[in-house]
Amino acid sequence: MIGIRPASEEFWINNVLQLSSGLEDMDGLPWHTTLALLISCLLVFICLSRGVKSVGKVVYITATLPYILITVLIIKGATLPGAVDGVLFYISPDFSKLMQVQTWLEASLQVIYSLGPIWGGLVTMASYNKFNNNCMRDSIMLTFLSLGTSVFAGFAIFTVLGHMAYNLDVPVANFSETGAGLAFVVYPEAIAFLPVPQLWGVLFFLMLFAVALDSQFVYVEIVLTSIYDIWPKFVTKYNIAVKLGYCSLQFITGLPFAARGGMYLFQLVDWYIAAFAAVAIGLLECIIVAWIYGADNFIDDVTRMMGYRPPYMFNILWRFITPALLIVVLVTSLMSYEAPTFEGYKFTSAGIAFGWFIAVVWFLPIPLVAIAQILRTKGSFLERLKATCKPSQEWQPGDVTLRQQYRSDPSQSELCTFRTTCCRST
Repeated sequence: MIGIRPASEEFWINNVLQLSSGLEDMDGLPWHTTLALLISCLLVFICLSRGVKSVGKVVYITATLPYILITVLIIKGATLPGAVDGVLFYISPDFSKLMQVQTWLEASLQVIYSLGPIWGGLVTMASYNKFNNNCMRDSIMLTFLSLGTSVFAGFAIFTVLGHMAYNLDVPVANFSETGAGLAFVVYPEAIAFLPVPQLWGVLFFLMLFAVALDSQFVYVEIVLTSIYDIWPKFVTKYNIAVKLGYCSLQFITGLPFAARGGMYLFQLVDWYIAAFAAVAIGLLECIIVAWIYGADNFIDDVTRMMGYRPPYMFNILWRFITPALLIVVLVTSLMSYEAPTFEGYKFTSAGIAFGWFIAVVWFLPIPLVAIAQILRTKGSFLERLKATCKPSQEWQPGDVTLRQQYRSDPSQSELCTFRTTCCRST
């Protein structure tokens, strides 16, 4: 027997998604989701068309607007009956959950999504900073800012959910949906209980749009910066054409997700990339930096930029604690693996195989490039392995003066006294 759906879920499934019967039935493109995808790609292209400077100006709006809207929603939510119950449910810890591995697994995946330490966005945007920028301070501040934002936004969610639970006379725990379900089903349902729900609905989805657009800038810039690093002259000459071409490609590749069966594809990609591929890539990155390049060498590089040596605690974290935690998360994910489901739909064996293909193909370039480099190097296998584990000649400061000193005396601390920018144009 099919249960009765709330109005918001009915609208989300049947009107917004126009959900098909399954992954094998993509069932065409609704005009509204296709138009929304097109508008988002156009906005990203327009904001990126003039480079990082233009993005920086846009981010002033897209990064601050959500905080303003969240604050407005919190103030309004706090005045509603039942808001206190929602807040108490939110801030009341259940310490027994700490004994469950699943809790730590979910927390790790949340960090991967919210902070994005492995996707390349942080490294890409940081590459436009000044050479002597205090990267340690920024990394610590960004971590706590990401955590604080999540906690802060939670108050906006649970004050309104508390009011919804008060009106329906049910426990707040009943509204435990996460992800897209929380954003597009539970919270819109709760907004319907507010005075002038249309206003609060517009503000809420405007906040979601600003946050998503802000993230999209970074992820597009990752690819564009990588292309520039490989073909700098070509990208400089055809700058607008390259950006337009990539945004067009992004629109085309995003069309399957906008189809009526796109939510099944989204669920599949989200399930396998977040829980498996992302963790595996993070583990490989940590091993490469801490053990192959060397945590001590990396700390030396950071020292040259900042002017003082980071605490030795970071050496221990990079070498032992972080890899160990990622191994635990990866093994736990594999041991507790279950095939994804969505709205009662169970993915076929072909769909699951496609999901595993997505999970594997993401980190394949790392070992494949490593093997290619070993084969291209001359000498015995051990000589090749030793040579390929050394930094390339391109690993150096962008400024010519700094580069010469870096190569002549890598331990020279005077490098940090220079005030210059790295090789990227800001």
